[in-house]
Amino acid sequence: MIKFNIILNKWSNFYFFIQNLSQWHRGCRERHNIFWQEKFGVLTKEEKQAIADFKKIHLKYPFGKNYLGRPFFTCKNPWVVFKKELTKKEFENLQKIFSVLKNKFEIIYKQELPSLKKWQKALNERVNNKNQIQEISRTLTAVFNLPKPPKNEVNIYLLISSPKQSGGGANIDNKSISIEVSRQPLRYVPHIMGTIWHETTHLCFQNHYFMPLVRETFPRNWKAISLIKEAVISSLFPKGILAGKFLKIKVNKERPLHGGVPVQYNERLLTLTESYLRDKILFDKKYIEEVYSIISQSLQKHQKSY
Repeated sequence: MIKFNIILNKWSNFYFFIQNLSQWHRGCRERHNIFWQEKFGVLTKEEKQAIADFKKIHLKYPFGKNYLGRPFFTCKNPWVVFKKELTKKEFENLQKIFSVLKNKFEIIYKQELPSLKKWQKALNERVNNKNQIQEISRTLTAVFNLPKPPKNEVNIYLLISSPKQSGGGANIDNKSISIEVSRQPLRYVPHIMGTIWHETTHLCFQNHYFMPLVRETFPRNWKAISLIKEAVISSLFPKGILAGKFLKIKVNKERPLHGGVPVQYNERLLTLTESYLRDKILFDKKYIEEVYSIISQSLQKHQKSY
């Protein structure tokens, strides 16, 4: 059975702060940057240059095998790893970047830490409900065609955020996810658990059968593959069918399920997914093709974003 570990780590937050300011990747949150700058004030010329330098380094080590961010989450002292893996110049530049931006980060982290600790406590009290995990895992195991429910330990790293925007990611390694949560009210625990299960589905359920089938159905069409993956899992969590069933979150078809899927596609997508869940049918090729049929207009409209 899946077990969740709720982790509060200063290094991961420091990395998240700088990488988000650098906007090295389309997933960086502009709202976070605006909110943080309101708190820490104007960036100096040296700080702006440090952020630009960080972007250049990070673009050489994007998501994947050599992901630059990984040691900040998984190692007590990331610099030991970087000294081995980066060039001498990159290592020295990276240390300088973190030194230059340390004061700005400390302003934000000091303000957000009490909230992060409250979230750690709240999630520890809720997220490892055995009956809930078993029920969700059985359902996901069936539709994603796994031989048996996974028994993974999933590390959940809590990160600083901004008001009215949370988020998550599953890009660290094969046993970790991140959740941006510090500025969310604690009454949103069910919604954050929905985000946790969205990312956990990416991490633990999609790769055995479903994603190979998607890639086989749309070979080398990476835009379609990416959008189908997110559309399907978003129809389950954090605001989809299974979030409604297991987390008691009201499914609102008038609000976006995912940034890449316009609201007008919600009802058809949710109805399709619900029929497969109700009849306990695995997500087969026919389902994938029907999802693509629903969102293909969206894909054409947003092809520059994926």
